[in-house]
Amino acid sequence: AIDCVTYALLGRYRPDALSGIRKLGTTHRAPGIPYVTCATLAEDTVARIRAAVFHTFADPGLTMVRQALLLQGVQEIRLSEYKRILEFQNLSTQHQFSMSK
Repeated sequence: AIDCVTYALLGRYRPDALSGIRKLGTTHRAPGIPYVTCATLAEDTVARIRAAVFHTFADPGLTMVRQALLLQGVQEIRLSEYKRILEFQNLSTQHQFSMSK
């Protein structure tokens, strides 16, 4: 399995690496990989990190870098939004179990 970002980056920069590969299906949309830091950091440190990430995504001088990495934006989302990924995992497990019967 290849995630959509890896597939798109390979298509852009190493299309030969996708030779012989075809899409069999896609999953439902889900939140992307989060930016994670130490849970014990002081709140002001977390705020500075968050501000730096948002500043980086807003910096016009980094537009080409963001485009090259297929990074379109950043947003703060609630942790509960990641439950969707666990729901997908549970559905997959249920499907695997029903297929093995």
